[in-house]
Amino acid sequence: MRVTLLSKGHVYAGGLLTFMHPVSKTAYFQYLSLNRNLPNTYHPTYSLFWEGLNWAWDNGYEKISFGRQGMDTKNPRFRIKTDFGAEYIPIYSRIVLFSKATSLLYRVKKMSVGGLDEQDSSTTGAS
Repeated sequence: MRVTLLSKGHVYAGGLLTFMHPVSKTAYFQYLSLNRNLPNTYHPTYSLFWEGLNWAWDNGYEKISFGRQGMDTKNPRFRIKTDFGAEYIPIYSRIVLFSKATSLLYRVKKMSVGGLDEQDSSTTGAS
């Protein structure tokens, strides 16, 4: 784990929490904290990401994860990530329920809300 802080004197502009996975040579930029009291003319995100990228490169990391984000080209966070060359990769998650009672309740709820598709029925049947 690595914490990066961006400050000038006693004023903090932001911070970045990075988790590293040396085996896969991947650095995960997991949490970004920004000082919202600063004028919006300052962009600490760029400085924090740039410092993190340089550190990762210098330490032999080959892949960077900028965190989860939906593909919304109007969202400034998404645009910042694409400015750094990030490629949007969708994440397909599934719910796996191990309790038969919970699985049954989940299926009943799904059917009452809008139907249970083929993918959901194959993932909720675990015991």
